[in-house]
Amino acid sequence: MLNLLIAASLVALPSVQDPEPQPSPPDPEVLEKALEELEQAFEEGEAADRIAAMEAHRKVLDPEVIAWIAKGLKDKDPKVQAAAIGTLRFQPHPEALKALHELYKRDKKLRKDDQLTAKLLKAIGQHGSPDSIDVLTDDVWENRTMGCVQARILGLGNIRSEESVEELMGLMKKAGRWKIQHVMEEFRLALCHLTGADRGESQEAWQAWWNDNKKTFEVAARPAVMPRQLQRRWDLYWWQDAPPELRPQRDREKRGGDGRRRKGG
Repeated sequence: MLNLLIAASLVALPSVQDPEPQPSPPDPEVLEKALEELEQAFEEGEAADRIAAMEAHRKVLDPEVIAWIAKGLKDKDPKVQAAAIGTLRFQPHPEALKALHELYKRDKKLRKDDQLTAKLLKAIGQHGSPDSIDVLTDDVWENRTMGCVQARILGLGNIRSEESVEELMGLMKKAGRWKIQHVMEEFRLALCHLTGADRGESQEAWQAWWNDNKKTFEVAARPAVMPRQLQRRWDLYWWQDAPPELRPQRDREKRGGDGRRRKGG
């Protein structure tokens, strides 16, 4: 019920992930404070201190700050690892995505933790970068938990390129009906977001559409408006666990600006 209420309150975001711009340099005093507090937290603090420092300085988009946060990816405490992944997810900076890619490629042990793997894949997909396609298509059916497979499929759906469509169609065809029937909702959502077409949850219908269109198809720079139910599911997946200030403006206004729903709203 809670998820349905959240979904009903969400509005369509400009959910296309534009190429990440080069961020403006942060204010020197802000940067200095962030570096001091991160260094203290990682060198002398407890796990809770490291988590608090990362979250406090998420908005300071600087390679040195990101380097400190990336240290959390190697932490022995899974809660610190998870916090570092969640922080880098919402840092629109090339170094943040680079750190996430490196974690996926080097830490085979982490992939035995389905929950952390799903969180990592979702963080990578949030950046919407074509550079992530190889990661998201790396042995898709290795982690067969719903969270991992969903993160890969919807992550591809968040990368606006023809290659993403080709990969999704290829995964669908290669896996066969028995593997994908329980995730056809995700394939439909990702493909609808990329193509503007909707062929429901039929593998055959999507393959027929692709056969008719693949020679001339181009992904639009921005997604077309999806059916309301699909748009709500898309927004719910990407923004339900986002920091409050990143959620849709209308949703924040409806809840009084601080996440609390206003009376009569």
